[in-house]
Amino acid sequence: MKVVYTAGARKDLDEIGEWLSDHYPTIAPAVERRIHNVIARIAQWPQSARRSAKYPGVRVVPIGRYPHPSPRHHRA
Repeated sequence: MKVVYTAGARKDLDEIGEWLSDHYPTIAPAVERRIHNVIARIAQWPQSARRSAKYPGVRVVPIGRYPHPSPRHHRA
């Protein structure tokens, strides 16, 4: 399966990486690797991710409980 990123998703990933680097520089690389590993897993085995109830054709996987406020909650 081809993973397609929306412009918003790319921006969110960039903001998450920046925020982690600023606030938790020691764990930022591991969290970013985890995110990219999950994305690669979805690409290889799409059925391993649950379908989004909100967005048809979208699969979702919780990454885990990391110290990051969602960028959507902080935008003006």
